[in-house]
Amino acid sequence: MVRVVVATGAGFLLGAAALYVAGGDGGRRVTVVDGDTLRVAGMPVRLCGIDAPEHDTAAGRRARAALADLVAGRSVTCTLVGRGTPCDRHSDATSYDRVVAQCHAGGTDLAAALVEQGHAAPLPRYSGDHYATE
Repeated sequence: MVRVVVATGAGFLLGAAALYVAGGDGGRRVTVVDGDTLRVAGMPVRLCGIDAPEHDTAAGRRARAALADLVAGRSVTCTLVGRGTPCDRHSDATSYDRVVAQCHAGGTDLAAALVEQGHAAPLPRYSGDHYATE
């Protein structure tokens, strides 16, 4: 059984606190667009505070595959920027028709995992150094 809860407010989910998808649904509700973008319950979500290589490069394809591995069969929770993320006060709530959020799959911060694995670069300007590596 898959449960999808999307708290909506006025406009482009700007009043929402979080997007949440529970259960191993075979990717029907959470899909990977590229190395730093998911589609959660149909909503495009940009991972806050990181940048993955462009999707049409070999590194971009590896980043996309890594993100797909991280979300496969796991519950995904995304907290929108402005609602208690490391990117609050550093990042806009939307970017190119996507909401910006901190997302976790099975308790793993997806942005942090991609940076740790070398598939994405931290953007300290947008995360207040939260994902910065030493």
